[in-house]
Amino acid sequence: MAVAASLDRHICVLFRRCITSLPAVCSSASLNVTVPQTSGQAAKSLTANRASRILLCPTVPQTSGQAAKSLTANRASRILLCPTVPQTSGQAAKSLTANRASRILLCPTVPYTSGQAAKGLTANRASRILLCPRLFSLCSFKCTFHKCCSVELQNPHCGHYPTYLHRLYQPHTFYRFHFNLDLTITSLLTGTITRGYHGSSKFTIKNPLYASYLDSLVEEYNLLSESQSSSHNTQLTKHQALRFRFLRPVVETIKRIQEKQSEAQELASAIQGETDKDMRKMMETEIEKYHEIIEELEEELVGVLVGKEPADHNDIILEVSAGVGGQEAMLFAAEILDMYCNYAHFKGWTITGLSAEKSEIGGIRRGTVEITGQDVYKHMKYEAGVHRVQRVPKTEKAGRIHTSTISVTVLPQPREIDIDIQQKDLKLETFRGSGPGGQSVNTTDSAVRITHIPTGTVSECRQERSQIKNKELAMKNLKNKMYQVILEEEVAQRRAVLKMQAGSLSRSEKIRTYNFQQDRITDHRVKESLSDLTVFMTGNERLDDLISVLAENDRIQVLEAMLEAYETEHFKKQSGKS
Repeated sequence: MAVAASLDRHICVLFRRCITSLPAVCSSASLNVTVPQTSGQAAKSLTANRASRILLCPTVPQTSGQAAKSLTANRASRILLCPTVPQTSGQAAKSLTANRASRILLCPTVPYTSGQAAKGLTANRASRILLCPRLFSLCSFKCTFHKCCSVELQNPHCGHYPTYLHRLYQPHTFYRFHFNLDLTITSLLTGTITRGYHGSSKFTIKNPLYASYLDSLVEEYNLLSESQSSSHNTQLTKHQALRFRFLRPVVETIKRIQEKQSEAQELASAIQGETDKDMRKMMETEIEKYHEIIEELEEELVGVLVGKEPADHNDIILEVSAGVGGQEAMLFAAEILDMYCNYAHFKGWTITGLSAEKSEIGGIRRGTVEITGQDVYKHMKYEAGVHRVQRVPKTEKAGRIHTSTISVTVLPQPREIDIDIQQKDLKLETFRGSGPGGQSVNTTDSAVRITHIPTGTVSECRQERSQIKNKELAMKNLKNKMYQVILEEEVAQRRAVLKMQAGSLSRSEKIRTYNFQQDRITDHRVKESLSDLTVFMTGNERLDDLISVLAENDRIQVLEAMLEAYETEHFKKQSGKS
C-alpha cells in the first residue's frame, strides 16, 4: 500500500509538472496548444488524486453555452483520454463543441502545425480519429522524463524538450501509446512512444502474424527460385512467373530489415557490458538510428507489398453525368466538373475539353474532359462512382430539401493503345447534333455513335460540326472504354494473385454525399466527414487531402486482406495437421 501511495504521489507531481511546462514548450515550438482551465466547483472537485487515475489530462476547455456547462470535471474524469478541444478557426472549430468532445473515447486535440499536413487535419476530422493525435502533450510527458527526438534543449520547467517538433507532424503518421494503465505509466516514465500507420500496429516485424506471413513469402520465393534454376530446366508457369517477379523486391526488403535488426541486436548486447558513459551514449544513439532505419524500411515494405496499379501513371478521360434529380442534378454535375477542373489546375495537370451537353438553366447533362499529367489516374480513380447531393434546389420555391445524384467515370488512357478492334464488330450510327454551331448542326447528321457489338460498349460524340472529326473522337473514346475493361480484368487477376480484396468502383456504388444544409461532406468508403463544403468544392488541398486518406485506406485494406487470407490458410493447415 505504501508503494502504491508513493507511486500515486509521484505521478501527481509529474502530472502537475507536465501541465506547468506546457506553455513554455508551446511557445518554443510555435505551436498553439493551450491547456484550458476550469473554474468553480467543477475545478475544485478535480483533485490530483483523481487526476492520477486518468490516463491523460482530463481538463475541460473553456466553451460557451449549454455544451460547456454540461461538461463538468466529474464527467471528464470518466473519459479515458483528454477531451480538450484546441483553438481553431472557421466552421471546423465551431462544429467541435465540448459536448461532442465528451463523447469521444480518445483525445481529439490537434495542435497547430505548418505545411500541407496541418491544413488537411481539421478539428472536425480529428474528432473521429481512434488514436490520440495530440502529439505535443504526449511528447511533453516524454520530454519531462527523457530526451525526445534526439534533439535536446535545457529548460528549468521540464528538463529536455525537442526544438524541432515539426518532425513529428508528418502526413498520415502519428505517435500512439498503450491503453493499459500500468503500461501507459511505464511508457511515460521511460519516454517510449511507438509509431504506426493510422492506428494499425499490424504491419511491423514485431507482430508475430505479420512476421510469419513475411517468412512464408521468403519461403515461397526460395522454392520458385530453386525451380527456376534447377538442372531439370523447369519452366515456371505464367502465374508462377508473375508471382516470382512480385516477390523479388519484397524478399530483398525483408532481408535488409533483418540485417538492420541483427546489427541493432548486436549493439544492444554489447552495450550491456560497456561501463564508459560516453561510449554507452554513443551506442544508444546508434541503436536509435537503426530503429529509425528499420521503421523506414517497414514503410517501404508496405509499399512494395501493396504495389501499384498498372495504369496509375496514365492520363484519363473524366466523364460527369447527371443522374436522378432532373435540373438540380444537372446543376450539380456542372459544379462537380468545375471542382475537378480546379483540382487539375491545383495539381499542375493539363485539361482538354471534349464535350459538354448543357441544360437550359446552366447545368450539364454530361460533361467529358481529358486530363493529362503526372499520376493523374493514381489520384482520380478514387472519384469514380455515384455522388449524392442534398440541398434546396434553385428551382424549389417551397424550400424543401431534395436529394439528387450524379455519376463520375474515370477512364485511364493507355500510353500506347494496343487494342485490336475489328471493323466487322462495330456498328456505326449518325444522327443530328445539338448545341453550338449554327443551324447546320441541327440539319446534318454530324453526331456519331459507335457500338462494339461483342461487348456492347457504346461511344458517341457530337462536339464537332464535322462528322469525320466526331467519328475520330468517338473511336478514341471507344478504345479508352475497351482498355478500361481489359485493365479491370488485369487488376482483378493481379489482386487474385496477391490475395487482395478491394471495393468495386462501379457506378452503382454511392461513394460520397454533399449535404449543403449541414455544411458537410461525407465519404462513405472511409466514413470521413468534412465541414466547410464551399471550400471543398473549390477543388484544392481539401479534396487532395481526402484523396490521400482514401489512398491510405486502400493500402491498409489491401494489407489487412492479405494478412486475413494468410491467417485463414495458416489456420486450415494447422487444423489439418492436428
